[in-house]
Amino acid sequence: MRCAVYARVSTGLDSQKTSIPSQIKLFENYIKEKGWELYKVYSDVQSASKSNRSGGIQDLIQDAKDKKFDVVLSKEISRISRNGIFSYEFKNILLLNQIHVITLDGAINSMEDNFFNFGLFVWMAEAEAARTSKRIKVSYEVRAKSGRFDDAPYGYDLEDGKLYISRSGSAEVVQRIYKEYIAGKSFDAIGRSLFNEGVPTPAQEKGHKNSNVFWHGSTIRQILEREVYIGCLVAKKTSTISPTTTKRIVNKESDWIVIENTHEPIISKEDFALVQQLIKSRKRIRSQQSTHLFTGLLVCGNCGAGMHFKRDRYVCGNQNKHGKKACPDNFRPIEKELVQVLLNDLNTIYFSNVSVASTEKLLDNNLKKLNSKSVNNHEKLQKQLASLRTKKQKALDLLLDDKINQEDYDGLVATLNPEIEKLVEQLNLLQYEESNMQVDVANLKAYILNQLNPKRPLTDLTPTILARFIHKITAKADGQLEVHYRTSKPSAFYVSANIKLAIPKTHPNKTSVKKHA
Repeated sequence: MRCAVYARVSTGLDSQKTSIPSQIKLFENYIKEKGWELYKVYSDVQSASKSNRSGGIQDLIQDAKDKKFDVVLSKEISRISRNGIFSYEFKNILLLNQIHVITLDGAINSMEDNFFNFGLFVWMAEAEAARTSKRIKVSYEVRAKSGRFDDAPYGYDLEDGKLYISRSGSAEVVQRIYKEYIAGKSFDAIGRSLFNEGVPTPAQEKGHKNSNVFWHGSTIRQILEREVYIGCLVAKKTSTISPTTTKRIVNKESDWIVIENTHEPIISKEDFALVQQLIKSRKRIRSQQSTHLFTGLLVCGNCGAGMHFKRDRYVCGNQNKHGKKACPDNFRPIEKELVQVLLNDLNTIYFSNVSVASTEKLLDNNLKKLNSKSVNNHEKLQKQLASLRTKKQKALDLLLDDKINQEDYDGLVATLNPEIEKLVEQLNLLQYEESNMQVDVANLKAYILNQLNPKRPLTDLTPTILARFIHKITAKADGQLEVHYRTSKPSAFYVSANIKLAIPKTHPNKTSVKKHA
């Protein structure tokens, strides 16, 4: 009998390093007593709970299909697999190729026809995997709630469960990544510059074997989205569906474990919140790849598409791609004029001698107008929603009175439900905007002054200034610009005030620059 031996441990910890040699010694003695031949030893250092395993177990399966041995030996069935689906697939491969399986604990021996209890032992192995997984999760949660880390993120060193800013220079790289993203660079562009300069990747920093030298855009994004860089421990964001699958689900934010001020931050909370908002806005507005000053900020007021830069001005992305039928009527602001108008407005709002009191009064009046408009929109949506729900109830009454059949009722409901869901979504969004509308207007000026600390008025616009202070600019068909400024809370959905500007038109009727609160 040609024997294939399979040995496995779950981790590479020192406590398990002697386990595989010990298992192999048992097999050698067993094979010697039987007078059989050892064909090959297959081994893995990995969990047996997943169905998509690689490594030694896959080599064994391939050799079984090629009929290179007559029997598979393992210490117990759980060493081969703790996953029911994988276990039965493995069993079928052996049966089809007339290969026996023997476990040294005496549970399975197909040569003695006791394969009938294979399913029972597989179930027991999978159940034990589930219990082990639960114990690990509980231990992880307890450790997280105490503010202790199991691993050091890039930019930090780990000592006795606590994080300390690394002296390797990686913390400065994290700060650079945030700074460059705020300035308008993409994930991939930041990664390329780090690679070209030979900056070690996080994997290289940790000394991982066969670590990649390339900085991928996904790595940059992960760094930009980790709350750990503002001094927080955030755990339980995702969880596995079961210990037998690698698929993960995103948990509700209320289920997260969040511990503030567990270690020294590398990034300020203001910059982190700003970056999260920029990630959302840049994902939502897809412009052409060539980046100009207002790419990702400027949107068409007619159709809402991102505006593309062509020659010296910006054009609607829909019109540029699909023609005037897609968006027939829009305004094309010239970049130089747009820069000058925004510079004038920033300097007027934030660097003039206008008193804080008058500024507050001006913006408070604007907030009242916005609130009034919001209330009207809210009432309008509520009426539409009530009307649709009434129609749905009437349809149900008709069904119960046998005036329509089930097929007609299902058709009506299938038409009404998407409209109801859309209205509910709009109401939720409106409520979210309302909650962020009532911000402290006085802090708006303080925020800008704190960020720039200017000694003289601005003379130039940079991507960093735009990203920090402007959320969105809408170019309307009549030549008006609606500028949404960020507030002292950069993560706010919209700014404290919408400032409308009329920029000079190059054709056909030039108008003077006007500013409206």
